[in-house]
Amino acid sequence: MKAKARSAALQHLRIERSGGFAGLKASVDLEGAALSAPQRDAVLALVGTAGAARAAPAVPAPDRFSYRIHVTDADGRSLTLTLSEEDMPDALQGLCTPHLP
Repeated sequence: MKAKARSAALQHLRIERSGGFAGLKASVDLEGAALSAPQRDAVLALVGTAGAARAAPAVPAPDRFSYRIHVTDADGRSLTLTLSEEDMPDALQGLCTPHLP
């Protein structure tokens, strides 16, 4: 599939972040068209490597963030990925921050 067609196929993105020192949860819902080119590229790279095995952290890291990324394409197909803080692309990390009351 051509890159332009693949980026148009990205319909919706939901990122959920949990963990960290205070355990604050955060989430964001975005339409694919609202993403910048680097953000779209990062999502497409994650989707492209979804079947690849990821190494688990050697030592449990209770104060680190973990991310769940839900991607939906224009055909309604969805994919959910779970990533560690280390595996989360920099282009996407800033999208999901907690809002304090």
